[in-house]
Amino acid sequence: EKKNFLKTKMKIKVKKTESDVFLYETTCDTLIDRVVRDVVEVWNKRVILKYMMDQAEQLNKFGIAQVPEKINLNQKKGDDDDDDEEEEEEETKDPTGRRIGNPPTKDNQEKIAKTIEAAKTLLSPEQARKGPTSVDMVKEAQENIYGSIKIAYPMGLPPYDPIEVLMAEPEKLGLQEMHDAESATLWFAGKQLYRDKHLSDVKSIGKNEKTTIIAKLQKAGSGAPAREPAVDAELQKKLMAYYYKKQEETKKLLDDDDDNFVNSSWANPKALKSHFQGMGGNVSWRPG
Repeated sequence: EKKNFLKTKMKIKVKKTESDVFLYETTCDTLIDRVVRDVVEVWNKRVILKYMMDQAEQLNKFGIAQVPEKINLNQKKGDDDDDDEEEEEEETKDPTGRRIGNPPTKDNQEKIAKTIEAAKTLLSPEQARKGPTSVDMVKEAQENIYGSIKIAYPMGLPPYDPIEVLMAEPEKLGLQEMHDAESATLWFAGKQLYRDKHLSDVKSIGKNEKTTIIAKLQKAGSGAPAREPAVDAELQKKLMAYYYKKQEETKKLLDDDDDNFVNSSWANPKALKSHFQGMGGNVSWRPG
């Protein structure tokens, strides 16, 4: 019988919101500096992938990017277009004027949409429940989207298209959500995890490789993140619905007349006498 020599790894759930979370695996003896750098790399790749998905969806609706010099002109033109434009043209017109309004063919739209959906699944909370997200997984999702776009546009996108800028020099986009691997801080249970320590040095972690913690990334100098609520949004919604229902039931009881009980059988002063006379039940009669 073969023994399983795979080492159990502790899990870090890196969380921004309930819907923006991913899982990272490591060991308790890992230097926190290494953990922060790894987590920041996955985080930044996810930010880039989100931007890629957004731009790919826009491209799928409205085609390639407009020449930068024409964008402001298109925005000013706005509603001045003739009312007799064909309906199909209206459907593909970019309301922001940033794209030319000529989307890919239906077949290619479906291919691009499929890769976008796969990327959404990778970034979903369900993935965090299934297992860790690696840099390679995020890169693959991004490359799949880009590959489907290249099929739709075999001659390539113009260099000023945000998707091309993203693939060539993502730092030029200035995405605010990205973190600096050198200065970012990682927080757990309201306390900063200092880079010169090992995870095992944290008392609440120790050397228990079966531990799962929830951590948050912060930019340098921004301080501790907001504490987690006592209950998650879904449970809070259910609790509010329950207490609202109970409140309505109580209100209905209070609104009833105070003397409603007089019609009850237990409030009949002659109930005992009627019982012994064999007339304790509800007797109905009518004259012969």
